[in-house]
Amino acid sequence: MQAQVIIWSEKQREFALQQVRDMPIDTNKPHVVTVAPFVKKRTNSQLALLWVRHAEVSKAVADYTGHSPEDIHEILKHKFLKPRIVELGDTIVERYSTKGLTVQEMTEFMQRIEAWAQTELELVLASPEDRRYG
Repeated sequence: MQAQVIIWSEKQREFALQQVRDMPIDTNKPHVVTVAPFVKKRTNSQLALLWVRHAEVSKAVADYTGHSPEDIHEILKHKFLKPRIVELGDTIVERYSTKGLTVQEMTEFMQRIEAWAQTELELVLASPEDRRYG
């Protein structure tokens, strides 16, 4: 069994402690318990805005490049995100993804895209009133 408990109250803390107490102790299958501050992951509204922006960039450069919004997504991830390195034997792969970004990291990624579009393409992208996008 795998459980993740986000602790917001004393009742949830007690629940988490009870989960640890109830874990079977098996030396052949040890468990890991991690306690860390909760960090909110990117939001659905951030992701939706990101794809609106990719479509806008794609439309702006389509006559010159033919790039789809999916192409723009890949290009901008490579341009503005740090890769996660995945190794298996002598094979090394760099992966770029927004999936694990926090709300703040996603906001910063989209701000970089916005600044790049304004500077490089002279394009003002869609921007909601809430600058944190979520």
